[in-house]
Amino acid sequence: MNALLPDPIVRRRLFAVIWLALPCLAGFAQEQPALPSAAPVAPLLADVAAPKSAAGDASAAAQVPPPPVGIERNIYLPYQELEAVFERDGRGVMVPYREFLQLWTELNEKRTAQAEEEPPLGGVVKSAVYTAEVKGDGDAASVVIHGVIEVESFRKGWATIGLGRTPLNLLEAKTGEASLSLGDQGYELLVPRKGNYTVELTLLAPVRFDESGFSAKPSLPRSPVSRMTLVVPGKDWRFQLGGTLPFTTGPDGKDSRVEFSFGELQEVKISWNRDAGGSRLTPLLFADSTVRSRVVPGALQTTADLRYRVLRAGVDHFEIEVPASQDVLLVEGDNLKEWSVTPAGKTQRIAVRLHAEVRDNYELHVVLEKSLGALPAEVDVPMVMVANVARQSGIVEVTADTDLEVTAGEVSGLTRQALEERGGGEFAARYRFLKAPYTASLRVNRARPEIHAEIITAVRVRPETVEWRSSVSLDVSRAPVFEAEIVLPAGYADCRVSGDGVENFKVTGERLTIRLARQTGRTSFQIEASRPRPDEEEPVQTPLIQVTGAASQVARLAMEIDPSLDPLTEQTGDLLLVDAGTLKEELAGAGLTCEAGLGFRYAAGAKPGRITLKARKPQVTAAVSQLVRVEEESTIYRWWIDYEILFAGTNRLILRVPSAIAGQLQVGGSGQREINRNYRYTLDGKPVEAG
Repeated sequence: MNALLPDPIVRRRLFAVIWLALPCLAGFAQEQPALPSAAPVAPLLADVAAPKSAAGDASAAAQVPPPPVGIERNIYLPYQELEAVFERDGRGVMVPYREFLQLWTELNEKRTAQAEEEPPLGGVVKSAVYTAEVKGDGDAASVVIHGVIEVESFRKGWATIGLGRTPLNLLEAKTGEASLSLGDQGYELLVPRKGNYTVELTLLAPVRFDESGFSAKPSLPRSPVSRMTLVVPGKDWRFQLGGTLPFTTGPDGKDSRVEFSFGELQEVKISWNRDAGGSRLTPLLFADSTVRSRVVPGALQTTADLRYRVLRAGVDHFEIEVPASQDVLLVEGDNLKEWSVTPAGKTQRIAVRLHAEVRDNYELHVVLEKSLGALPAEVDVPMVMVANVARQSGIVEVTADTDLEVTAGEVSGLTRQALEERGGGEFAARYRFLKAPYTASLRVNRARPEIHAEIITAVRVRPETVEWRSSVSLDVSRAPVFEAEIVLPAGYADCRVSGDGVENFKVTGERLTIRLARQTGRTSFQIEASRPRPDEEEPVQTPLIQVTGAASQVARLAMEIDPSLDPLTEQTGDLLLVDAGTLKEELAGAGLTCEAGLGFRYAAGAKPGRITLKARKPQVTAAVSQLVRVEEESTIYRWWIDYEILFAGTNRLILRVPSAIAGQLQVGGSGQREINRNYRYTLDGKPVEAG
């Protein structure tokens, strides 16, 4: 066998290669068992490197155990030029491609399964239940807390579970298989494997004492569900929790017990005191109130915001007095447990109870309402009196809907303050009071409509008649208007009304009542009338239109006077003369036509003016054309006369002709009613004979 092997140096290298290859084969072969310790290396090398004889096979079969069940491999080792071969092709073990795919697939499936099972967190704290007891007296008193904390780990190996950043005053820790450590993020639990763990901790919290009583503020591990039961020696203790946490109290034998849940909080302040033995100071309360009353159709609605300042000691109840005529609709506030109303003569008392005592600042919101009777009526602003306070001051604000007309009545104990102006004519008042009680009353009535009127009138004065036409625009706000009342000028009772905003109308004396189709907003209509003039020189009174009950009225009047009449303003009344040319655009916008010669403006209640008229004499100018045609036996004369008549009209034209031809004269032209050939013209009372 030694003759078949290479020289000693090559043999040593060959043994080294086989020794290195065996671990690789064990790593690639799944479930490949290790070689038996009784199997020597030399027979294996002989089996691989040289042929065997029949006797050798029999002896080898007797010495070598049967091959283990697994993946069979044949390993070929070059014993000649071994170093050159390995340096050329690299050192390694060759396996069939089928086995390589099998090993590769198994490795990837294992990695995928590990990646899918990896949890987002190593573990969490599930819940914490604490039982605490106050032990010791005086400055040595402390709260001993025993906590049972349930945690769960999601990882197969070691995991870290944080207990929060708040420092813990630990007295004892029983962690079982887990370990408690202090890291950069606070206390942490180290657990060895996946599963549920129970940790028991004992913590301490010092008890503080001041004028308000005892208090403790323990620091605890963070947990989504946390609950504590605290037992304080003695009875008649009154408890209070910071952050207005809800809690329940009750006796625990000879001691007092308080139970509460606090979620993920790590610090909870617990306070307790008792009234007995003079250890509790009397609370000192101050109140600042803002009372807002609003008058709406049918009711007086009031809201009161009460802001308390609580000093010395905490309180868990408040009392408020309001008038008996008010209905208490709502009482709101933080930590409010219940409220009730008890009649007390002319007032009623609202008792408010809280879940726990409050200190420093506290607010209550109270809503009241009172029904209004028939209007007009007088109603009192409710006095909201806060009981058991050293001083009460505040603000009272009163407002009203635009549908109502409200004025301030008797006011006592209040000082009027400036208030920003509110649009729409809404009533608003603001008062300040430094001490209670106070009184304030309001007079309430239905709001009267606010009417703004615009009027423009076109007047035509003829020798025989006076005609006028007015365009009236009404802007109604605050309250609806169903009828508009117009004061007509004297002598024009026979009038006509037209317009889309008119349902019907009637005239009573000099008053015109118009039923409106639109009760609010802007509406327009036109009025027209006329009357005869018995004498062309009769003075004319300017026809003025007045809207009854209008808050404001802007009126313009344009007059067109016949050219045959010479106007002279005798009395202007309350009229303001304006340029008639400036009214042309306003007349056109209102749908009126008028060749205005006079223009006026007037306000509501203005007195009319008086205009004297004088008839003008007509001025006649004639242009005469004459044609003379001479024939054998006669001469024919023809005249064409063109008249121009100015200032005034005339109903006759006089022609002066020779008397010799008067009988043969023929007259032609339009508009002729009668021809008097025997007319005698007089001049200064003396007849003038024709030439």
